Amino acid sequence: MRIRPRGQIRSHRALHHKLVAPWIIATLVTVLVIVLVSAGFYLLLRKPCSGQLTATIAASPSVASVLESVARDWLEEQPAVNGRCALVDVEAKDSPSMVQALGKRWNTKTNGTPPDAWVPDSSLWIQQAINNPVVARMLPEPHPSLVRSVAVIAMPKPMAEVLGWPDSELTWTTLVTEVAAAGWAQYGKPEWGAVRIGMTDPTKSTTGLLALAAIASPDVNGRPPSQGVATIRKLKQEQSFLVSSTDEIIAEMAKADRQGEEAVFGYVSAFPALETDVLSYNLGNPTTPLVAVYADDGSFDADSPCVVLHAEWNDPARSEVAEKFLRYARSEAGRAAYLDVGFRDADRAAGKSLDEDTGLTATMKLPARATPDTAEVEQLFTAWNG
Repeated sequence: MRIRPRGQIRSHRALHHKLVAPWIIATLVTVLVIVLVSAGFYLLLRKPCSGQLTATIAASPSVASVLESVARDWLEEQPAVNGRCALVDVEAKDSPSMVQALGKRWNTKTNGTPPDAWVPDSSLWIQQAINNPVVARMLPEPHPSLVRSVAVIAMPKPMAEVLGWPDSELTWTTLVTEVAAAGWAQYGKPEWGAVRIGMTDPTKSTTGLLALAAIASPDVNGRPPSQGVATIRKLKQEQSFLVSSTDEIIAEMAKADRQGEEAVFGYVSAFPALETDVLSYNLGNPTTPLVAVYADDGSFDADSPCVVLHAEWNDPARSEVAEKFLRYARSEAGRAAYLDVGFRDADRAAGKSLDEDTGLTATMKLPARATPDTAEVEQLFTAWNG
């Protein structure tokens, strides 16, 4: 209703033609009362919080940025714990570094704020971490998956097609023991030379560690490999180069792509990656795109488990904030944010971006392979370092 300045009052003569029926006035008054009562009740239910309570979430770099986006949406819910406004600080921490940091007395100078919760790339890092009894007590079960990205063999599309992609029956074992040993001449492409396998250091890289698990752990049907350790050692012999992360391979491949297809083929034939790595590279519209080869004996996932820590520095109120936030992040509201950027949900359901046009597939033919236990993960490292 417009507010009129004092003194500007209409005469009764001007108003008597615009009298409103009494029943309309009564109805409006009733509606206004209902609205005011409802609003008051709503405000009582949502008492304003005072002060702030911030939980620190240490998350792998692959999920940290989208987790920050989910956190901004969560703040719109005005979360509170014990009457204090609940906030989260998402810090990108690579998983191997967190394993090391948790295994010692937390050093704030080198590691920053002690985390209240941890979201590593893969459950394999939790299995490695709990090999230390002190850390095992910090990581109570369960460790529910936040999102997933399937571990794949990434290949330049023309090379993968020669091997039968998208219906190839390739595995890490056959890649190492058969394809790499024979070279491209066996497949009618002698000009491509040797099969160049790029490898990421499994002591520093989730994709490298998942590749070892694919070679030396039981397949999707639970059958143990016959020559797992020997194949890991052969991989070390056959690899063309070893780097710290898949990001390094992607960056070098992008440089080679600008020089032409021949440069790409001369750089790498296959390397361990996640679906999100392949998608990210292909969204740059390279001349020679990547495709994801899903292992014929089943794939492991980077399953991004989330756990609220039980550490000496934890405060119960901050832990409650972390629990509330991670519950929201795993809800339908959080799920949409992850699917939009190429992750799968905790049940492996895919978003629209995972399709053959982006070198990927939405529907998995086989279930995820079971996560190796602590002893099995240690055996992977022993085989690699032996």
